[in-house]
Amino acid sequence: MRPDREPAGSCRLKAAAFLLLAWSVQADEINTGTLRFLDHDPPGGVHEQSMQVHITADSLLSGWVITRQCHRRMDAIRAMEFVFRKGRTRGLRVLSSEKIDKAWVEGDSVQLTGVAQGAELCLAAEVHSLQTSPDGVGWVLTSGPFLRRFLDGYFPIQLTLSVEYPSDRIRLVSLDPPGLLPHTRNVTGLIRIDTRFEGRLLVESRFQPAAASP
Repeated sequence: MRPDREPAGSCRLKAAAFLLLAWSVQADEINTGTLRFLDHDPPGGVHEQSMQVHITADSLLSGWVITRQCHRRMDAIRAMEFVFRKGRTRGLRVLSSEKIDKAWVEGDSVQLTGVAQGAELCLAAEVHSLQTSPDGVGWVLTSGPFLRRFLDGYFPIQLTLSVEYPSDRIRLVSLDPPGLLPHTRNVTGLIRIDTRFEGRLLVESRFQPAAASP
């Protein structure tokens, strides 16, 4: 049974699945959720996830943003699922898949069977992840948590997160966790994060009106 609230688009492998990892780890080396940034790929490569988030002028009023995510270099596995937060996702659909026998939307999740080594999957959805900041004068975009989990272990993942926003209306004022800053590029209207990590990564981007004083 799934809990009522799940990470937005997190990758979770079913307990009954047969997982073929591209690298071997000792039991005492398995990450149990602590966020750790990596400076190199583990032997055999790593699962890649790219996500694009588009904040529109309407998003500032409704909280709904447009998202697209793709997963590449997936592990060979009998069955797996991508789970989204209940009641905070709409229009979930599979855009494309390669080396996957079957991919379908089921409620707030995408179910996969017959995933071959190196498979690829792209999804799209609207997600309610933009909230008014506690002070009432800005917005907070919550992305994630991003994770790759099997049973109680968390395994490495390569993440590229791009956030496009209306720079004539809002501006970025902070990004959490601070460990992301060396992996982040911020230009007018676009934030791009490229990082490798293991554990759970929750990204919070805080915005204020473009005319607000720094």
